[in-house]
Amino acid sequence: MSPLHILLVSDEDDGYADDLEAAADAADVELTAIPAGRDVGLAAWRAQADVIVFDGGDEPARAERDATAFAHEHPHTVVAFVATGVDDLQVGNYLVSHRWRAAERLVEQVTRLHAGVASFT
Repeated sequence: MSPLHILLVSDEDDGYADDLEAAADAADVELTAIPAGRDVGLAAWRAQADVIVFDGGDEPARAERDATAFAHEHPHTVVAFVATGVDDLQVGNYLVSHRWRAAERLVEQVTRLHAGVASFT
């Protein structure tokens, strides 16, 4: 069985991608990062991504719209939206998380959600 693969969609250059990459590596999870505005569906297909994480940074409006639309179009894919100033929430396979909570926590949540186990306890 191949390891879980996360696709991170982010334009931020503040270290969050590095933190998430380190957390993914420690959990034996693969991570690919692409800039916002790219064709996420194509990138997810190419990377064989199991989870898509949209990083909204400090200005989340566009990433939130993109994440919500992607989750709606792909109901069997785990989609996470991270940004500053948001409260944690999970609805089905859609997860919202504050981006500066531990990256390890996000990796654990999406891994459990992908496996069909509720993320929030």
